Amino acid sequence: MKRSTRVLILLVVFEALVIGGGYFSITQIRSGAWDGGTQPEELIKGISETVTMLVPVIGGIFIFLFLLLWTAERRARKAGSE
Repeated sequence: MKRSTRVLILLVVFEALVIGGGYFSITQIRSGAWDGGTQPEELIKGISETVTMLVPVIGGIFIFLFLLLWTAERRARKAGSE
């Protein structure tokens, strides 16, 4: 498996973990299992904002890495074929 493909798989895994963690946290707060000491609506808003901020940041980093690796692999293939 190419390194660029591994980066794309890691992108999906990390974003799924962030989104899943946010969803889990929100459901725990709504069910009353977690008490943050403040209003549940404020906690849910904070978690939602954090997840909403993290997903594009993680996506941008991994897409940059993918393009970097993909370009290097493409150059290596061209150099090997000549």
